[in-house]
Amino acid sequence: MKISQDTESYENMRSTIGLLKLLSLGEEDIRKGNTHEQAQVFQIIEKLLSRRAGLSIE
Repeated sequence: MKISQDTESYENMRSTIGLLKLLSLGEEDIRKGNTHEQAQVFQIIEKLLSRRAGLSIE
């Protein structure tokens, strides 16, 4: 049996599958306790960005 679908529908389906995979991985991390406080995550991101820009933020 062959099923045909247009390119746009196929791309939408692939995007949806990708999002569901990310949600599944996120839920698994939460169950395992692999989480960080929002403020901590933003602090890490700011440090990484400042290093890229050659700035020194402590």
